[in-house]
Amino acid sequence: MSMTPMDYLLASPGVREISAAELDAFLDGPQAVSLVFVRGEAARRPETTDVAVVLRELGRVYGDRVAVGVARASEEPAIRQRIGSMIVPSVAVYRGATLVRTLPRIADWVDYRDAVEAALSEESAA
Repeated sequence: MSMTPMDYLLASPGVREISAAELDAFLDGPQAVSLVFVRGEAARRPETTDVAVVLRELGRVYGDRVAVGVARASEEPAIRQRIGSMIVPSVAVYRGATLVRTLPRIADWVDYRDAVEAALSEESAA
């Protein structure tokens, strides 16, 4: 059986599945920036696969400065409410517990990069 882009993402360094109860601890981790990914059903939302590929690449580019938390499917409604986005897929960009930006659906690479860079800039200014 071949791996899907989501399988590759979940197997990447700095990536883990999280529940709503684990969200605060995840955001409080050692990383400068946290990306919270609410994926939805990939079969119904093909852009979910594209977002998984982008997040894997962001992890490669930013290394241990960025961590990716993938919402467990059963926990997505609670996490969507917490990040303030009912759109799936969505990526919420955090600096600590502060939400910097939410990117719904698939966005351009530059949008993801700019959101991470803004969060990193805020982190270094603090």
